[in-house]
Amino acid sequence: MYHFHVADDHPLFRDAILKVIKQHYPDAVVVESTDLDSTITDLELNSETDLLLLDLHMPGSQDLFGLI
Repeated sequence: MYHFHVADDHPLFRDAILKVIKQHYPDAVVVESTDLDSTITDLELNSETDLLLLDLHMPGSQDLFGLI
């Protein structure tokens, strides 16, 4: 079973990504976050994440800071 993390502050975009993930991986576990701080916290608490889809321009992030 795959574990995805979708980090984006735009609900429509996040919902579209979730829909595609669930279509292709119906048994996947998906975690959502809307800012960089909650993304970091969620990743620290959930070490099973296989793929992070990260919006580089969401609240709390400055350019590529979210990747560091």
